[in-house]
Amino acid sequence: MGSRKNLRVDCYSPCTLNFECNNYHAKLVNISIGGALISVEDDVLNKLHVGDDCDLMLCDKPDLCLAKYSCKVISQNSSKIGVNFQGVHL
Repeated sequence: MGSRKNLRVDCYSPCTLNFECNNYHAKLVNISIGGALISVEDDVLNKLHVGDDCDLMLCDKPDLCLAKYSCKVISQNSSKIGVNFQGVHL
């Protein structure tokens, strides 16, 4: 694996992943200015694939989130996905 461009910060906080108009509860493992590593449940892992677009909300109650971060899935393993931030929607 190559070297990281940005410093990552461990956080282990709840978040929401939105994919194909469905919200999934997840946990933010770490975050940087360029992306994040997210722990997700099996049902999401079966739907998401490297290259897919999704949105990340940095809260566990989507109705109360002030912003959505547009992301692209760049890595995936048995319990986590890595995303690259593409933009933000307020």
